[in-house]
Amino acid sequence: MTTTMDSPAHPATDSSKSTAMTATTTSPTTTTPSTQPPADLAELRAFLSLANKTRPPLCPSPVDLGKALVLRAACDADADEVADFNGVVHDFDYLFATAARVYFPDAGDDDDDGTKRRGVGRPIARPAAAADNDSHPRIRRARKPTTDPSCLTIVRDTAAPDAGVISSVTSIPQILLYGDPGDDAASSKIPLLIVRPEAVGTREAYRGHRLIEHHMRRHHAWAVNALGTHVLLIGGIDTYYRRFGYEQAPPRFCGRGGSVGDIPPLRKGVAAEEFAVRPAVVVRRPAAAATETHAPDASTAAAYGLDCAFLEGLWRDTAATRMPIVEDIPAEWWADIIDGRIPGSFTDRRAPGDEAAAASAVETPTRPNDEPERVGFFQMDAPMFGTSVIRFEVDPDRASFVDVTPALLRWLPTYHREYIVPYQADAAKAEAAEKARRAKISGAAAGAVDPSQPQKEDHPAPAPALVSAGPPPLPPTWSFELKLGSQHPALASVDTAQHLPRGPRRAASWYSRVPSLTRFALRVQPVLERRVRRAAAVAGFSGALAVVTRGSRFGDLAPVGGGGGREGRNGDSWGSERASRATVFRFRRGRIVAVEDPAPGETLEALSKRFGEGGADAAAGPLEVVVLKDEVVSHLVFGYKSLDEVRALHLDVNWTPLGGRLFDVMFPKMTEVDGIFGLD
Repeated sequence: MTTTMDSPAHPATDSSKSTAMTATTTSPTTTTPSTQPPADLAELRAFLSLANKTRPPLCPSPVDLGKALVLRAACDADADEVADFNGVVHDFDYLFATAARVYFPDAGDDDDDGTKRRGVGRPIARPAAAADNDSHPRIRRARKPTTDPSCLTIVRDTAAPDAGVISSVTSIPQILLYGDPGDDAASSKIPLLIVRPEAVGTREAYRGHRLIEHHMRRHHAWAVNALGTHVLLIGGIDTYYRRFGYEQAPPRFCGRGGSVGDIPPLRKGVAAEEFAVRPAVVVRRPAAAATETHAPDASTAAAYGLDCAFLEGLWRDTAATRMPIVEDIPAEWWADIIDGRIPGSFTDRRAPGDEAAAASAVETPTRPNDEPERVGFFQMDAPMFGTSVIRFEVDPDRASFVDVTPALLRWLPTYHREYIVPYQADAAKAEAAEKARRAKISGAAAGAVDPSQPQKEDHPAPAPALVSAGPPPLPPTWSFELKLGSQHPALASVDTAQHLPRGPRRAASWYSRVPSLTRFALRVQPVLERRVRRAAAVAGFSGALAVVTRGSRFGDLAPVGGGGGREGRNGDSWGSERASRATVFRFRRGRIVAVEDPAPGETLEALSKRFGEGGADAAAGPLEVVVLKDEVVSHLVFGYKSLDEVRALHLDVNWTPLGGRLFDVMFPKMTEVDGIFGLD
């Protein structure tokens, strides 16, 4: 049971009072919004921003799920219990728990002993370096640019208040830029509204009650109907999300790697590195303004600092132009990446202290009376995932990947020693303390201690032996990865066989879902039309193309437009199958003049008659057809596979000869679609 989207807003109340709230039990609407989200990039950013007070809420009022279970939006008072829940369910203990707190920067108070009280008063140990993270000024501005507690839905058991949060899902709205390789990011690429449901989990004792399905109903209805999202993405576990209409495309975490013996040495005759690495910061020295070439405007530089402006501009002018589909990362997102993460958390990319390692600038070495010149930047993955680079760009007017990539590879052992080793030590201490706490609670609850039996005494571990000063050696199994995508220019800038022998690597895939091909095509229509005009074989085509998607596994979890019914059965490949999941493209001399859903209940046979001889639309030209399955749409619109590659796996995918050529022109297979990392 779910709630309507037009209920009054859920107040930010204390979690102890949440169980008494009145819950509604009506069903969400599933009609397609009549309008698209803003098409202009600046307007879309403003629409998604938390500063937009008119942005529709995800779950305005609590939802009664039956059996004393209530689903509602989270609020600030839920901070500690959500953190504790994520630490337990996702099995990252302290790491994932502290990550959850980025949505609740000001909630909760420390005890005198430096521990953080959780929910019903149970403490959890934290590393000393992070003990003051809630009072640190950077954590007080750690609200995500588009996500706050209202973007989390949680489930509580009102019959067991001490159980805390028993299930939770988070949605993270963001923007992808869509176009062709080489298209200018500012003028030619199309902004797509993306929603990422993440941090999905349920406590083990409550699994099997379809709680994630209830979450997904809310998050899908909000994303599709309220925001008008074009694509949903999840970075999740294998196979699970297919039950909600997601498919594994495109790949992610692709790239190459190596070990310490593969790192290129300095060139002969060169005594020192030509480039220096320093952590990016939110506020820079005013003198650095003289070297700014990528700052978008003065107001952005003033609001978010010169490094953030540099990162936004360089990303826009390099990666966002080179790659066909890429994240839009404005200055406020860079500020969050650099300085908005809780130290030591799952989403953090910094050292245990105050030094930021999330994004680093690459500069020319400082010379006397000279300001260093920035030539590029890179971003590291979370330390828990090892020495991995996830973003790396170089200003082609100031340096090249041929020069900078070897310097970056030579710096990576330093990163391991100075960042990962202290991080692992702090994480191990926190994890051991948390496991001991849980074991103590479990043992006391079970009456495990028998006072009549001799008890084993706890002795402190012996202090480690002192070692000589100097950098610790790298472990024998140490390795590094450039998770930049299989076609990133950095991979071609060095001898891959010698310096990046491990690869090509494909560690995982995005789970993606296109709720409505019609809505997606309407948004990217200028790109599709440019592709048709450039293709000589179809450049002057007049007529229509019906793209039919059938075999839907979305069920009532898919609020989509069109006829609203599932496809019927028939005995032949085209037949009179209902075309309610179809998208019709109308062309006139190579221009797309309309993208539309068929009439409710209109069959493919009826469409053929309408565009056939004597039909109402006969003058528009012939009707070409492509028949797909729902589970291949993401592979095609992301440019991950071609029609022929899809048909090799799904023999019931079919098309008319000209229809297939038109579709392949509009949605071609593209390179570098495996470099999307996403914003967390």
